[in-house]
Amino acid sequence: MKFMEDEKLQLLTQNLTNQTVGINRIVNGRIECFSCKRGQNDKKASYKLKEKYAEEDANMEQQSVRLITDLILTLNASFPDYDFSSVSPSQFQRIGNPNLALSNINNYLAEFASYNKTTFLPNLWKAINEVINLAECEVYEYKGEIVSRGNLLWEFHYFFSNKSLKRIVFFSCNQTHVSIQNGEFDTLEEEDSDIEAYDMDIVED
Repeated sequence: MKFMEDEKLQLLTQNLTNQTVGINRIVNGRIECFSCKRGQNDKKASYKLKEKYAEEDANMEQQSVRLITDLILTLNASFPDYDFSSVSPSQFQRIGNPNLALSNINNYLAEFASYNKTTFLPNLWKAINEVINLAECEVYEYKGEIVSRGNLLWEFHYFFSNKSLKRIVFFSCNQTHVSIQNGEFDTLEEEDSDIEAYDMDIVED
């Protein structure tokens, strides 16, 4: 998977990195675009995954194998310190109505957006749409855990896949809780507060 630089997505990622929300809650997110063109390392990894899935489920369609492999390679590219080769295909869920994914993301980010300009969420989706064309996308969610810390409040990991463009936009975000004692950060487990909904429909060309 080849990382595709995009200034607007990079700026959004910067705006979602180590941002304080409310009282001692930290948001960290990334929005990255990848080309589905595979390099040599990707081809080697995809071959191993293909063999693995053939052993586990001989009836798995080649199209599904290709898709799951692309999603796993995207995770590996976005989190190079992790290895997702052992992830089960069942941990990826296709979102039948992409608007549900947008609404869910907006719900999580509504409080963060309230601390920023009111145009934050519309501008976010506009920037993503310019890169991937949301109206043509299939959306998948990785249901596994990446942030394995006790102070984790929530996390989400969505893939917006456009087959015609051969691109995937990966949107990952989490919120953790910290408390400051004696000038140092200590982690605490705490229930997250309710987040107001902010809905936005997919833009149709």
